[in-house]
Amino acid sequence: MQRRDWEKVLEFLQKYPSVSRQTVHHSKSSETPLLHEVLRYGPPLSVVDALLLDEIYHRKETWKTTDSFGQMPLHAACSFGPDADVGVVNKLILIDPDALRTRTNDKHGRYPL
Repeated sequence: MQRRDWEKVLEFLQKYPSVSRQTVHHSKSSETPLLHEVLRYGPPLSVVDALLLDEIYHRKETWKTTDSFGQMPLHAACSFGPDADVGVVNKLILIDPDALRTRTNDKHGRYPL
């Protein structure tokens, strides 16, 4: 993922869709849903769709949760500024329009956009 080899990531997600329900452990006290973690690397829409497909099916709704930094997935997707993938940002807004107006306990009190 850090290499941004999105074709391999997509193949892996298609082969093991339930991995989307996993969390990434940064330390004993810090974990991040996989969706949040992947979004920090600027994935294409196809990878985000693969992650969300299993999430929607299992009604996990990770797109509504905050990570250990207090950020929602939309924060992570927008963190690339003008280089953010517009398709990914639009997808997250379509899934959860309230995320635009939700102030989370983000360390800086920021809205996603």
